[in-house]
Amino acid sequence: MKASNRLKVKGARGYSQRLYFEGVSIHHGGREEIWLEMSGQGCRAFESYGNGAWDSLFEEILSDKQYHITRLDVAFDDRSGILDLATIFQDVDMGNFVSKFEYWEICKSSKGITIYHGSPTSDVRFRIYDKAQERGREDEGHWVRFEIQMRDKKAEHFLNLMTLRSIGEVFISVVNNYLRYIVPSNDSNKCRWKNTEYWDSFIAEAWKMSLYVSPGVEYNLEKLERFAITQAGAAAAAYIEIKGVDEYVDKCRQKLSAAATPKYREMIRQHVGKEKIPKKMAPIEEKFETF
Repeated sequence: MKASNRLKVKGARGYSQRLYFEGVSIHHGGREEIWLEMSGQGCRAFESYGNGAWDSLFEEILSDKQYHITRLDVAFDDRSGILDLATIFQDVDMGNFVSKFEYWEICKSSKGITIYHGSPTSDVRFRIYDKAQERGREDEGHWVRFEIQMRDKKAEHFLNLMTLRSIGEVFISVVNNYLRYIVPSNDSNKCRWKNTEYWDSFIAEAWKMSLYVSPGVEYNLEKLERFAITQAGAAAAAYIEIKGVDEYVDKCRQKLSAAATPKYREMIRQHVGKEKIPKKMAPIEEKFETF
């Protein structure tokens, strides 16, 4: 952050001072701890100036117990018309959903319709609303946001799960754990009712969601190739000569599976096109019982 671009402004929530740069705020003074706040604009700035190193940021947060995550919002933006608020409004109003949340709410205002699953005091809460109307940007077309709001341990747990899966996989796993919109049938058990078509489409699209894809995936592939060949190529070639190519490939795949870093998973999806959603979430499925 260059000093010329950094602004010193008044702090908030008991902090006396704040350093501000393109949506990133560091609140300090007046309290013992320091508060890092990143708006949507701040996240984009971090991606530009921090090379999208979200993995490194989250690893730092999770590795130091002095950090405390008070809130984490993760959102999927529907731009293609999958989520229709009028339809969702009707399904909620008629009880055409299965949810672990006892509390639900529909709000109508000048900003449009907002649908909540989960109480305002819940550690996990879903919010579905018209982002374009909220921002007064109806000219941008269809823009419905499905947002998960998490607090404290739930927020930390979400980040931990992201070390095992991509953000899209974790997002949808959490959503599926709490909520489904369903088609009414004669079956007395609502849990056996089928998902609505729009819900299945939403699940499939959000599953592909990535935390960050830098401008130009080819540049990322070029960086990967430069590291794998230029920096590690000689060592890899020596290992292959000694152990053979099959063992080398097997060891590399084991390493990839163990690390499961989102950036590599996303690159594989981008270039290989592996988009099939497994029926079982296996390694992390049981971990959602604590959500």
